Amino acid sequence: MSAIVDEQQRIEAALTFISPDIEREQWWRVAAALKHELGDAGFDVFDQWSQGSAAYVQADSRDTWRSLRAGGGITISTLFAMAKEYGFDPAQHKAEPIEPAEFARRRAEREATARREQEKRQMAADKAATLALVVWSKAAAAQADHPYLARKGVTPVDTLREIDATTLAALIGYLPESSDEELVGRILIAPVKVDGKLSTFEMIDGEGKKAGLYGGIKSAGYWAASAIPESAARIQIAEGVVTALSAYHCTADATVAALSCGNLKKVAEAMRRQHPGAEIVLLGDIGHGQQKAREAAEAVDGACVFPDFGPNRSEDGTDFNDMHAMFGADAVKRVINTARRLEKMESGPDENSDLGAWPVPQPLIASIQPEEYPAEALPPCIRAAVEEVC
Repeated sequence: MSAIVDEQQRIEAALTFISPDIEREQWWRVAAALKHELGDAGFDVFDQWSQGSAAYVQADSRDTWRSLRAGGGITISTLFAMAKEYGFDPAQHKAEPIEPAEFARRRAEREATARREQEKRQMAADKAATLALVVWSKAAAAQADHPYLARKGVTPVDTLREIDATTLAALIGYLPESSDEELVGRILIAPVKVDGKLSTFEMIDGEGKKAGLYGGIKSAGYWAASAIPESAARIQIAEGVVTALSAYHCTADATVAALSCGNLKKVAEAMRRQHPGAEIVLLGDIGHGQQKAREAAEAVDGACVFPDFGPNRSEDGTDFNDMHAMFGADAVKRVINTARRLEKMESGPDENSDLGAWPVPQPLIASIQPEEYPAEALPPCIRAAVEEVC
């Protein structure tokens, strides 16, 4: 019986050449390649590699892995090609041939490990869902003077509650943290639903630090600014809670928050399944999440729109909450109503391209002061004529 090859050692060697701090899209492709080759048994390899990033979040790593199919189109060849770009030489890292019996033993061991890890993750998810219900029942209605809401210029809704950080820690068994900083004071609780059922919640303190409940499933989960009627004509999907709040207050249309740009497509698909007749509008943020918003809109035959800050946008202006604060509710509503459906394309539009359709012309939001054109910048023959009449 001929020997066969176990690629795992070569995969692990290739990963040492790829920084886990690569762009998000490339990080996702590494996960997809590993899952295609190793199945669920590859999660430990992916998670251990991801831990080398300063931005590592265990829940993010786990949710990303769960969202992938083992039979997806990205293969292990993609990972090897990425590693070669950073100096990996496949010729120097050839997989050692092993006997079929040993290969089968290793595969069975990996699959058993993967099953145990999946069981642990499911237990953690079940516990998180139970804790979410307990915390929600103990929390009080969010108040308008909550520091984060007040600073963002939005008022609370019935689907937001708040609880003291000390009480929260006693209920969930630990002090929630964001980038190694503990959440303090009055904590907003934004319940996250998956397939219409409470799964976990997002916590936000007065300074805007955010954290998820340990073990909770957020993939395809969303926070809703209000109950979504079955007959909803339009459903708006934003990234963050306060952006969704601004859009809801400005338009009165059903609005949900996907809680990350990487989750926009899954939430859009969930909304399309639950509300097949509704118009779905993606409210994209300017910057990192632009392409994700477009892709989500295309996936559900929906519309996409971005905030308009005029020609002199500052770096602080990125989402519809920022636009709400700067220009008011009418301006936000007017821009959202220009949303256009995106046609599905063979390849996504360039990050810096337009949305693919001309919007209905709207009055300028920002005031533009006329500026005198410098005469010295004109060609001599024209300059003389201008100086005669000015």
